[in-house]
Amino acid sequence: MRREDRVRGRIQMLSGLHEQDARTRDALLRVCDEGTKPSSIYVARTFSRLKTPLPADQYSDRNLPPRHLRPPAAQLIRSKGVAQQFILTALFEAQCAHGRAGTRQGVNQRPLAPRSRAHVDDAAWTDLILTPTAEHAPAAVRAVSRTDRRLRQIREALGTLASLELIALPEPGIQRDRYQQFQLLHEAPRPVGDPVPYRVPAPGWFGLFALDVAFFTSGWIHVLEPSEIAFLCMLQAHRDSPTRWPDRKLISIRGRDRVRYYGLGADAYRSHILLEDAGLLEVLNPVKRRPNGTVVGFDPHKPPPPMEFRIIESAFAQPALPAMLGALRRRAEQLGDR
Repeated sequence: MRREDRVRGRIQMLSGLHEQDARTRDALLRVCDEGTKPSSIYVARTFSRLKTPLPADQYSDRNLPPRHLRPPAAQLIRSKGVAQQFILTALFEAQCAHGRAGTRQGVNQRPLAPRSRAHVDDAAWTDLILTPTAEHAPAAVRAVSRTDRRLRQIREALGTLASLELIALPEPGIQRDRYQQFQLLHEAPRPVGDPVPYRVPAPGWFGLFALDVAFFTSGWIHVLEPSEIAFLCMLQAHRDSPTRWPDRKLISIRGRDRVRYYGLGADAYRSHILLEDAGLLEVLNPVKRRPNGTVVGFDPHKPPPPMEFRIIESAFAQPALPAMLGALRRRAEQLGDR
C-alpha cells in the first residue's frame, strides 16, 4: 500500500472514533481518579530495551533481528490487534488501582466486559480499550456488537501476551473465564525459570522509565500506532544512557544501538515525523534532511550525527484524537504535493 493511501486510511479510521474516544478517555480517567491518581506510570526498561545488545556484526536496518530476539515493545509492533495497547493499559490500571509500591498482582479482578446493566458504571476492560468502530470494521464483523468485538480483540491480545510471557493464563483445560483469570507478569523478555509476578513499582526503583499519566487519560495510548508507541518508549528508556546534555532533556540514539538494544528499524524510527507534527516531540536536525528523514548530500564515508529529540511532556495533556488527525491531514497534504 502506498504511504499516502495508508495515511488517508488512518484518517478515515480515526475520524470515526470521536464518540468512542470520549467514552474510553472518561473510563481511563475514572480509574485514575478513583485510585491513586499517579502523575506518571512507570515501566520496566526491559519492556523496551534489551539488557545485553545483540551482535553488531549480525543485525542492522537492512537485517533486523528476528522478532523473538527483540524486546517486548518491538515484538508487539503488529499491523492488527491491541496487545500493546492492552499491556500498557494493564500497567496503568495496576498502578492506579493498586498503587502501593511492592504490591504483588494476583489474578485479574476487573471484568473483561460489563457483567450487567447494574454494573455499567464499573469500568470493564472493554471500556478501557479502544478499537475501530463498526463502520470501519470489515463487513463480516459489522453485525457483531461493539462490546463483543472489543471482547474478542482483548482475548486475542491476552493470547499474544501470554505467548510472550507478559501475562499468565490458567491451564487450557480451564475453559470458563480463562481469559478473565489472567495474571500480570513482570514486563521483560521471556524470563528464565518460573514467571515473575508483576509488582507495582516505586518511582525510585532502578531500571524504570516513566510515561506521563496523560498519555493514557488524553487518549494517546489508543490513537498512536504500536511503532509510534515503541519509539516513544525507546526515547524514555534511553534517557539514562550517556549524553552530552547533562539535563538529559535532549535524547539521541545511534542507529546501531536502536537496532541492537531496542529492535527497532528505520520504519519505526520515522515515527518521529508524525509525533513531532502532533506536538509531542521537538526534533533537532544537526544536518539538513528531507521530509522523509533522508540526509541531503549523504556521504557514506562520513555518517551524519544522529538527530536529537526533546519530549514535550506538557503536550500529552492535549486531547490526542484531534491532535493526531491534524498531524495526519498535514502529512497527507505533503505526500499529495510530492
